[in-house]
Formats: sequence, structure tokens, C-alpha cells
Amino acid sequence: MTTAAVLGLIVTTIAGATPANASPATATTETFIGYGYLPENAHQDALAQMHAYSPSCYEVSTTYSPAGSMHYWKATLTAEC
Repeated sequence: MTTAAVLGLIVTTIAGATPANASPATATTETFIGYGYLPENAHQDALAQMHAYSPSCYEVSTTYSPAGSMHYWKATLTAEC
């Protein structure tokens, strides 16, 4: 890379523009499944998994359903990471 190209890249970066060869960051959708005795316990379990996966993830939606056992719930949390 020439000195002029490096200086152009530095100026472009300082100005806040994206260089032509840079790839933009894209968010991915991830799903986390939590279980618990109550729906809020299942939600906390799914949140803990999400935060362990990446602290930058944020919750988009959560749905609750019986987990197949008489007293347990399943939380399906959708997140953007």
C-alpha cells in the first residue's frame, strides 16, 4: 500500500466514513431456550444464556410455553447479537 493510500485511509477513517474495502458489521439473530418452574424463571435462564453468549446481545422477543412437564415452563428468547 502506498503512502498516499494509507493517508487516504486515515483521513477517511477520521472523517467517519467507511473505507471502500471495509465490510459492515451485521447483527445476527440468535435463539436461547430457558426452563423454569415459573415463566419468569425460564426467562431468567434464557437471559443468562444470552448474556453468557455475548454481552452485546439484546432481547427482541420471548415466548412462553409449557415444557411438557406438569410444573415447568419453556422460554424461547430471540435476540440480536
